[in-house]
Amino acid sequence: MKSTPAQRTEYFTKIGFVKQPEPTLEVLIEIAGGHAFTFPFETVSVHDSGLDHRPNHRTSFNFNHLHRKLVHFGRGGRCVELNFVLQTILKDIGFNVTPILSDDLYMSADLDKDQRPKHSAAIVTIDNKNYLVDSAFGGIGLLLPIALQGGVTQQYSEKFRIIQTTEYPFVLEVYRKDIWTSLYGFEHKAATLKSYRELNAKNANPLNKDSHFKTFFACTKPIRMGSQNGRITIADETLSIVKANKSVHKEIISTQEQLHRILKDQFNIDVKNRFLRFRKVDMLAYQESITHPPSNHHHQTRLKDRYDSIEKENYPKTGDKPKNLSTAPRLGRKFQI
Repeated sequence: MKSTPAQRTEYFTKIGFVKQPEPTLEVLIEIAGGHAFTFPFETVSVHDSGLDHRPNHRTSFNFNHLHRKLVHFGRGGRCVELNFVLQTILKDIGFNVTPILSDDLYMSADLDKDQRPKHSAAIVTIDNKNYLVDSAFGGIGLLLPIALQGGVTQQYSEKFRIIQTTEYPFVLEVYRKDIWTSLYGFEHKAATLKSYRELNAKNANPLNKDSHFKTFFACTKPIRMGSQNGRITIADETLSIVKANKSVHKEIISTQEQLHRILKDQFNIDVKNRFLRFRKVDMLAYQESITHPPSNHHHQTRLKDRYDSIEKENYPKTGDKPKNLSTAPRLGRKFQI
């Protein structure tokens, strides 16, 4: 599916792109950067109770739907949603775009290669030179395109490089805390639209046992600070704000009202009338058909007892943080400072 001229105009206005859209490196940098700084990576829809009876709204994967979600409704999305929109726009203005699926290494390098979570991105070719373009690797990924030929690239406050390993022709690395850390490995091989749809359907459904986000609530976006950048991140019950790689604010989120306020103030996401499962106990309880906490189940003693037992298993003492659950910590930890 292609974008229409009207959709492209709306998209360019949203990301603040005002130049002539043509397939040049300068335009690629401006569009990819505008996209990354405009649309948050978020799994809010996965854990929005208002969508429990509208699962197709979570898993719908076509350009018109995603364009409305991002541009008209001011939302973000998961990697495959955000990068699919970006790739469609780039293709439609004449760029040579190869969609790819990479293997997560940031928290999954210890897994067998075929078990590592998949991440969507793209390789864009300009004048026979290849660039990795990715706007959605959570709270630590690229802000701008990066050439595949190697060398260190400074992107605002972040440093990235691409290396070759025995496992992968290309590995994207980030420089953090005085060491280079691998984010994901990939090859120059086109991914199909079917594979993108399957990845989206799996991760969008919180009741899919293979979903990487079924017990992980996230919303994160980089912010420009002149030549530097910061990041605002919600990871489950914690809000973190980082500026120029230094933590400036950390806040524990304890109520729905507090979460709604933070989403509105920091990300302009308005879901104030929805119950959002951002606590581990609520996400785990939903796996057992407990859609809301005990206060909403006045006449369901069995559900309240099971909910309480899940809470005790993961919050052994009042005030404790959740245990590092095996269902989602690999992806979850990438948002921590």
